Amino acid sequence: MIAAVALALALVDISVAPYVGEARNFDPEAGLLIRESASPDGGILRYERPVVLLPVTMAVGETHTSQRRFVLRVDGEKREVGAHYFEAELLAVEAFEDYEDCLKIRRYMLRMDYSGTEYGENVIEWYARGLGLVKAEGERFWRDAEGNKTRTERIE
Repeated sequence: MIAAVALALALVDISVAPYVGEARNFDPEAGLLIRESASPDGGILRYERPVVLLPVTMAVGETHTSQRRFVLRVDGEKREVGAHYFEAELLAVEAFEDYEDCLKIRRYMLRMDYSGTEYGENVIEWYARGLGLVKAEGERFWRDAEGNKTRTERIE
């Protein structure tokens, strides 16, 4: 019975809008967007065009990907350029802690600059209906140009 319910959910497109709360950056035709983001190194990443983090609808098991070029500015000055890759997979629609109805999303992100260094995040996120993001847990990491992890942090 559980397998039949899981299969049925995998075939149904689920609207993301009710789960992102009052997000100002939700476009009803494109989905949850970002135009710029804060960098953990203290700067602002500005993308060549908006990045779709979550599309308008997703089915359980579906993975959405996008990639954009960026310019990193620190104190208004151009510091570096590179590419930013985003991946979001809808893992389930489930209850989580005190929330009855959540989208459980696996999100992977990798920012690569042209020197070869990388910054990434690999997290599981829960978006509660009517509220938006209520929990994220995973790892943030940095890699050198040879691909070796130089630093990691837990996301909780």
